[in-house]
Amino acid sequence: MAKGLLGLVVGLGLLQSLFAAIYARGLFQDGVYYLYRIAVSNGFQLVEPARVSVNAVRQAPIVALTRFTDMSLFQRGQVFTFVLLFLPVLTCAACWLIAPRSRKGWIIFPLLHVTVGWAATSFNAIGESALATSFWWCLLFMLVFRTRDIVSQILFLAVCAVAFSMHEGAFPLMAVLLVACAVRYRTAANSLEKVFLILCVPIILAILTREVWWVVNPRVPSDRAMVLDGLASLAFVYVDGHVNLPLVTGLIGCLAMAGLVLADSGLPPARAMVAKRAVLLTFCLVWLLALVALGQEWSFSPGSQVLARYQPVFLSFVLGLVMLGFVVWDVPERIWLQRGVLAIMVMLILAHTGADIAATLRWRAYVADLQSRLSSGQGLVRWNDTLVTGDAEKDMNWRLMSMEWVIPLISIAFAKDGVVRMMIDPRPNITFRPVDPNKPDQLPVLRGIDFAPYRAALKGN
Repeated sequence: MAKGLLGLVVGLGLLQSLFAAIYARGLFQDGVYYLYRIAVSNGFQLVEPARVSVNAVRQAPIVALTRFTDMSLFQRGQVFTFVLLFLPVLTCAACWLIAPRSRKGWIIFPLLHVTVGWAATSFNAIGESALATSFWWCLLFMLVFRTRDIVSQILFLAVCAVAFSMHEGAFPLMAVLLVACAVRYRTAANSLEKVFLILCVPIILAILTREVWWVVNPRVPSDRAMVLDGLASLAFVYVDGHVNLPLVTGLIGCLAMAGLVLADSGLPPARAMVAKRAVLLTFCLVWLLALVALGQEWSFSPGSQVLARYQPVFLSFVLGLVMLGFVVWDVPERIWLQRGVLAIMVMLILAHTGADIAATLRWRAYVADLQSRLSSGQGLVRWNDTLVTGDAEKDMNWRLMSMEWVIPLISIAFAKDGVVRMMIDPRPNITFRPVDPNKPDQLPVLRGIDFAPYRAALKGN
């Protein structure tokens, strides 16, 4: 059953990523900025010191395509989208290879990270925490299920080097690794294991300390303020009448699964059966409502998904502790991998696949509208002049997927056939401008992009 669950997550994740890649959905928000900077510099853009390893892995294919192929900027954006969306899923799937044959069922924990944590923020595909968390699950599986011999111990310590620049927000996950060391130490079979675990502690503490330092002293302080404000105001769940439906559905699903496990382990068989049926019936109703809600305007919230960027970390922190608790108390697999739990997992996978496809369809409509504007217009258009068109659906998409500071870059990346006729200028209060459409002579030289019609339009005005 666990193998089938893994196949379902990876298979649907692959299809979702390919579908989103067709329309370059990964260029939402900072995604287009990174693509643009790679194209301009012909190299990596590792601007976040605390996230170098994650960004290097994600950018490597795009840097290679930029240097060695003639792919257009938009085509590279399509590949970038696929890498951003599928790499966290693929990395999590590696836990299946790490787990021993008798422990394959534990794959459900990293799969929950993908199904519930990553799904709640995947519209903001550029967010690094999803891949960092997937990598951490590999570390946890190695520490819990392997590292009994010198070869695997050396491998684990070598892999830890990557974690030093994984993501500053992953510091709670490092605390879970310290707990895992303590759990392992209690049952260590020999002195070699104990020495290894003692050696792991200062290394993990060093990683944790470095991550906390970057949290306290962020490169861009406003990012931290935005995240904290989003948490305090619950904006990661609800923004301006729109709900982060995958997050809500996923958390309810996790509570339902916890209810099934608690009922099986703490109630007499007859009462447990009644309680489990009630839990399953309740979640089935929630699931059906979630499916119906996919067609509703309020169920699509890109802004909330941006602010839920640390959901993978928060959820995996809890899941990691639960997993270690099950290891310590030797909770039988038949309890936490029961049919009801698997059924809820399948329902969550299907619901969140539907939500992701619906999000891509909304993005497709936004891109079609954007390209129509870019093709029919010319010269420089002010941001405020784009907000009201008379088409309620298009205007709503335009507001929901507001990308004010990167809108000039979007104008370049989505220009039909690479011919830039029109660019949209952000509001005057936007201070960070990676490209200034008011200065056409300073526009960069980009392979496959023709700025001549835009420059001519400005000169004509």
